Amino acid sequence: MKKRLRNFLLPLLLFLLILPFTASAPVRAMGESTHIYDRAMLFSMATHNSLERKMAEMEQKYGTKIVILTTYQLTDSQLSGEYTGIRAFTEDFYDYVICGGVETSGIILGIDMMNRKMWVSTTGEEIARFENDLDYLLDKVAACLSDYDNDSAAETFVKLVDQKHRLGFYPPGAGKIILSLAIGALVGLIVVGVLKSQLKTVYQATSARNYAVPGSFKLRRVNELYLYSSVTQVPKAPPAEKSDGFGGGFGSFGGGGSSGFSHGGGGRTF
Repeated sequence: MKKRLRNFLLPLLLFLLILPFTASAPVRAMGESTHIYDRAMLFSMATHNSLERKMAEMEQKYGTKIVILTTYQLTDSQLSGEYTGIRAFTEDFYDYVICGGVETSGIILGIDMMNRKMWVSTTGEEIARFENDLDYLLDKVAACLSDYDNDSAAETFVKLVDQKHRLGFYPPGAGKIILSLAIGALVGLIVVGVLKSQLKTVYQATSARNYAVPGSFKLRRVNELYLYSSVTQVPKAPPAEKSDGFGGGFGSFGGGGSSGFSHGGGGRTF
């Protein structure tokens, strides 16, 4: 009787000891996320929670929406119909689900794991901000996805968006800077060496006699005569109108989703 009681109490006691730890363990609740919609479950819980906090801080700081969307199939319960491409799916998800049909500045990364394609869509002020540097962002994120490093892909996206807002550009890496300095120094040494070798016959003169024809200069009288003065006035041109540098168009860079909102963006296959 005692043996049976002991066999029953020991597992029960062990369960009661483990229960507080399992109850307090963090659980990723996808419905509570407002910046990361990981339908394909690509990211670890630690990365998801860390980036969710970071993106919320960035959104408040920069006044723009930052979103990551992943999917294994181009359908969503919050969107009607099926989509044939990640671009249209990403743009409509941002316009209708994230912004509720109100055009709002922001940037969203869409990842289609079924077809191994990604798309980054920009809206509002983010179109002009990323117009010239979007290829750099796309290449960096696609490289991580090609290596099946999904956490790094999400972290790289958030990092580069933050860097673009803080600095306005993407600085070159330390390796490129060192290489450029080394090449510049080498070219400079070569040029200086060539010029120095050509100056071996040059020496400093002590007078100007070698440059004057003997007997050609005879000063007989010294006079200063003021002849006339002339003043020319040119009207100042009116200031040119300032341009926003964007030309008002999007070219191949931009387009519009089914909502009619303007979008910029680009994609990659990984």
